[in-house]
Amino acid sequence: MLVGAGELVTHSSAIAQFDRHTTAWVVAHRSHTLDATMKAVTWCGSWLAVAVTGGLLLVLVVVRKLPLFVVILAAVGWVGEVTAVNLVKSVVDRQRPPQIIWLVNAHGGSFPSGHAAMQRSYLGPWASSGASSLLLGRPHDRH
Repeated sequence: MLVGAGELVTHSSAIAQFDRHTTAWVVAHRSHTLDATMKAVTWCGSWLAVAVTGGLLLVLVVVRKLPLFVVILAAVGWVGEVTAVNLVKSVVDRQRPPQIIWLVNAHGGSFPSGHAAMQRSYLGPWASSGASSLLLGRPHDRH
């Protein structure tokens, strides 16, 4: 399904026109605040954010707030996300916008966004899982 969406995004003239229009508008209305916000959003899908989230989940396991299977499940989800994104990027091979307008360094194709996929499939669920455990304050009993 993701490969099909990528093919549509890559070969649709309507989407290409929308992309060009949106990119031109965003670049024309750039500001320090918008750039800083987009860099923060990008950071949330980075390897560093994954490492921090994974470390926090491990700490919660050690202090008995989360069961170990949650960390194992997070690791499996992360491997699946990375594998799927890299596979689809290699098949679709959508070009990135001109480097002159980039906010951060990037490599590979632009679809699907690895940062967006990381945020959606890994960081969101696992960060909220950890936060819930901290807020509820219930220790996990190991038997």
